[in-house]
Amino acid sequence: MKNFGILMALLVMSCGLLISSASAEPVRLPQVGDNSIDYYSIPDRPGSIGWQYTDDNDYTDLLPYMLNLSKIIDYKWSYKADKRATSYITIANITIYRDGSFSTPKIVKSSSIPDYTQKVLDTLNSFAYLPPLPSSYNRNEFSVNLIFAPDEPTKEEVQKLKEQGLIQYINATQNKLRNNWKPSMIGYANKRYRTALVFTIKKDGSLYENCVNIFQSSGSTKFDKASIKEIEKNSYAPLPKEYTEDLLNLIFVYDAKNIMSQDTRYPQSNIYNCFFVNNNLRIFKNIQRKDGYVWLNAYKTTPNTGSYLWRTKVDCRNQLIGIKKSYAGDFDYLSKEPVLTNFNTTMQDINKNSDYKAIYDCVCRY
Repeated sequence: MKNFGILMALLVMSCGLLISSASAEPVRLPQVGDNSIDYYSIPDRPGSIGWQYTDDNDYTDLLPYMLNLSKIIDYKWSYKADKRATSYITIANITIYRDGSFSTPKIVKSSSIPDYTQKVLDTLNSFAYLPPLPSSYNRNEFSVNLIFAPDEPTKEEVQKLKEQGLIQYINATQNKLRNNWKPSMIGYANKRYRTALVFTIKKDGSLYENCVNIFQSSGSTKFDKASIKEIEKNSYAPLPKEYTEDLLNLIFVYDAKNIMSQDTRYPQSNIYNCFFVNNNLRIFKNIQRKDGYVWLNAYKTTPNTGSYLWRTKVDCRNQLIGIKKSYAGDFDYLSKEPVLTNFNTTMQDINKNSDYKAIYDCVCRY
């Protein structure tokens, strides 16, 4: 159900952004909503260009478009960080029209470095057109605030981070955020929710006040706000003693996939009847709670052995799971779902297998 992106140290001394950027070539824009979208190719690494929408409308269908747009702009954007600067972040607003034309960029927030802000304007003005809006998008324009962050740290700077103990600190923080996340937006049809957030940790491990911000919006106000609350409710360890600065900015990606891939063995007609758990495991929505257990059916696929139906019994209280597996190659997926039936099976610890743990998390924790 969830996939976690890279958590990176950001070499800045304020609540401004300095995000490790990913090199990217412009790519063909898929039509949002059709079968050509490859949701699995959506990158976890945020890059240097972020975005925030200017109203509370639902823009989740624009996620592939915005990720592609950010890669195209990032291809022309470059600015090396100056450690002496207190804030880099520059936000420019544009309105993008149906044919890819766009309004004159307007600076919403300037950098403390004048030539940085000018570089943002120069980069945007170097485009005659941006990618046209997807045909499935039902409006002729939309307004977006584009966020520009500096280039990634050099190899020398990364090595210094290691020497200061930040790599271990970052990994520990990432694991904690991963384990504590309990996404509530399960069951939404064929969409992917992905939010990149930037936040600042003080020397003592407390969060810098009012400094958890959306860097790349999912398009869902509900999911974005829930992600911010996840960052705010966690506690953090003090910064490593070897790290001499008072603040550390981090970026983290919350990524909830709730789709059935068009290129798997699973039937497209049942796409709205399943939860997505991971690339190889699906749970049917017809879940029953009876006699102190959770009963469900799941599909498991592996490249070498094919598809299997898992008749599953979960004991949430004792963290146990029992599964009866049968080859699913002859099951008529397209006309019906497998019937839920009670059965006896040996119960096992959920931690014995990562798929067992994923099923438990899906039906017991959320």
